[in-house]
Amino acid sequence: MKKIIYLFCLIFILAIQLSAQKTKKIEPVKISIEISTTDTSIKFNGEKLISYQIYYIEKMLGKADRIKTHTFKSYYEEFGDEDTKPTSTPITVTDYYYIYDQLGLMFYTNNGWGGTKDPKKFSVHFKNKRFFTNTAALPFTPLNTFTGILKINKDTVSADKKMITQSVTYKTNEINLFKIGFGLTSIATVIDGLYSNSVSPYLLMYLDSEKEQRLSYIVVH
Repeated sequence: MKKIIYLFCLIFILAIQLSAQKTKKIEPVKISIEISTTDTSIKFNGEKLISYQIYYIEKMLGKADRIKTHTFKSYYEEFGDEDTKPTSTPITVTDYYYIYDQLGLMFYTNNGWGGTKDPKKFSVHFKNKRFFTNTAALPFTPLNTFTGILKINKDTVSADKKMITQSVTYKTNEINLFKIGFGLTSIATVIDGLYSNSVSPYLLMYLDSEKEQRLSYIVVH
C-alpha cells in the first residue's frame, strides 16, 4: 500500500513539473536591428550578419528557442524551350523555422526542389495582429513580439504609426518610406501590404487591418 501511495505521489509531482514547463513564460529580450539598402547590410546589435547559415545566426543571437518544420505539397515547374516541353513535377516541401521567442524574430528556409536547413530570410513580428486573410498566415510566430529597435536606412520603424497616408490609394504606383520606393499590394481596393522596389535586402511589409494600417510583421530577404 505504501508503495502505491509513493508511486501516486511521484506521478503527481512529475505531472506538476511538466505542466509548469509547458506554461513557463519566455520573457522578451530587446535587440537592435539595422537594415541598410545603401550597402546591403543587416546588423544585429551592431554586428553585421555575414551569412544566413545557422552557424553565423547562432554566433550572433544564440540558439533558437524553438525549431519547427512545416511540410506541404507543391510543384517544381520547368518552363522548357524550343526543344523541350514545360514540365510540372509534384514535390513535397519541408521548410525549417528557427523561432526566437524572446526576440520576436523568426528565421526560416524557402525550400523548393532542393531542400536546405539554412534560412533564406527572417521576419520581425510586431504587436499588431494581422486581420487580413487574403494571404496565408505564417505557420508559426514567436511567443513574444519585437520590443527592440528596428532601423531601416537609419530611420526608426514604429509599430504604432499608420503606414499609409490619406492621399495614397490602391491605384498608387509607389510610395517612399525609409528612403526606399515601395509598391503596394491590396485585396479588392484595400491596401494590405508593401514591397520594396529594386533594393537589397528585399522587404515585405504586412499591415494589420484596413482601419489601422500599422505594421504587423516585416519579412527581410
